[in-house]
Amino acid sequence: MIRTLSLIGALSGLATIASAEYSVTFLNPLPGDFALVVKDVSDDGQWFAGISYELGAGGRGVRWKLGEQPSFLDFAYVDGINNSGTVAGAVAQPFPLSGNNQAAIWLADGTKILYPMATVGTSTFSRALGINNNGLVVGHAPRPLSSFGHAISNVFFPDSSTINDLGILPGDAFQGLQRVNDNNWAIGNGSQNGSTPSGFIYRPGTGLSYLSSAIVGGYTSASDINNNNYVAGIAVGGSNNAVVWNPDGSMKTLGGIFGGAKSINNLNQVVGSGIVNNKEKALLWNDFDSNIVLQDFLPEIYRTTWDLRTADFISDNGNIVATMLDPNGTYYTVLLTPQAVPEPFSAIGIIGITSLLIKRKKTRPKK
Repeated sequence: MIRTLSLIGALSGLATIASAEYSVTFLNPLPGDFALVVKDVSDDGQWFAGISYELGAGGRGVRWKLGEQPSFLDFAYVDGINNSGTVAGAVAQPFPLSGNNQAAIWLADGTKILYPMATVGTSTFSRALGINNNGLVVGHAPRPLSSFGHAISNVFFPDSSTINDLGILPGDAFQGLQRVNDNNWAIGNGSQNGSTPSGFIYRPGTGLSYLSSAIVGGYTSASDINNNNYVAGIAVGGSNNAVVWNPDGSMKTLGGIFGGAKSINNLNQVVGSGIVNNKEKALLWNDFDSNIVLQDFLPEIYRTTWDLRTADFISDNGNIVATMLDPNGTYYTVLLTPQAVPEPFSAIGIIGITSLLIKRKKTRPKK
């Protein structure tokens, strides 16, 4: 059962409302399961994909629409979803390829389409990790590597019969594209020179390149990319820093808060987490600079007794998928929905209305 509790903030005098308050909806696993992990949310916020975990067993791929309960999709990995409800992921292969995965997508009507695999020596597999609104699927597959059996390479799946190997960056052996935007720019993570964790980006016409860090001696991790070609992620150099990479590749630290950026929508809103008063808190950045502690905008019961730890996804409608901890230490996956708050009166507006009332009072006809 979906439980929702909302609170609209009261307007007070001349105060300016910096952010709408949020309702809290608990996202539940399949009946009888004990946990739900959201893996992706469509750009428009209408579709969700995730894994529902059975007690004493593995996870099951699930998909659902906004306002509905998760429904079983397949015994599979699910990793990406687009605005049409198409899910990208992978299914386990039967014997003799047991344990190997094959990339697949699931259309909104439930149709499953298997995508190609690549074979290097005795290794045959592929995996889809992201899908854009044009239907382009990205992921990884094996490719030959002289030093040992095979590498994990970045691939595009333009259709269900084609696999395009984009190669890997020099000095790396294990990479994989994880997210792709509607301009066909894609991001992933690997290990620069085989040792330094590094995010990277694929630009059509330019190819693959590492995401640079402005932090000396640091490493990077890419989390998400939007249709404006901004990348959200983490740069580490003694501490974690939430960052955004501009389309030209330059890096900006978000709000100077120790933490990480996990998701960016097409309005350039970023969510993630950071340390506030020595505790991890879910954060929202509206302009790549100032940050908002989301817990401050929850209904009172959650604002005062629960901990909103991380914000994992933000869609274009402003909805946020987050992780919250109850007073007993139990974790819940929740959906935060911004509530419509009326525009407050401005100072000029209030003075104007007051003047009008005074004037009317003075000119009231005598009885």
